Amino acid sequence: MTTEEKRVNRELLVILNQFHLTDKIPSELLQNLQNNQDESWPFVYEKNLKLEEQKIKRQTAILFSDIYIMYICKDEAERARLKQIYIDNEEKRKRKNDFAFLQKEAAVHDEGKEELTNLPAVQENKDSIWTKIKKLIKKLLVHNR
Repeated sequence: MTTEEKRVNRELLVILNQFHLTDKIPSELLQNLQNNQDESWPFVYEKNLKLEEQKIKRQTAILFSDIYIMYICKDEAERARLKQIYIDNEEKRKRKNDFAFLQKEAAVHDEGKEELTNLPAVQENKDSIWTKIKKLIKKLLVHNR
């Protein structure tokens, strides 16, 4: 497990403890987070800030959102709304990446400095955000066993 992943686990544990949510998630997931955290990572939850204003890693926010949807949120309408936000954000990210690639392609073509055929191939990431999150949680659970 990388240092970055351990720091994400640390941030996630601090947030879960702050809101007294550790009893709502599976014990093996909680144990895995505890066993694979960077305890020296000086993350402190600032009580005067809202959760969305905290200075946390993007991966921490993604994992917390996924844990919230999977284990904490009991309102089906809210769960559906949050899932739709994920889908919309993923679509925006894909459009942004496509637009950036097209801009680069146009700039290269306009400048004539490189042949378009010499551009590196862009590997399309076919995994959705849900798939990535599920893979990460499975990795955390399997790693602990």
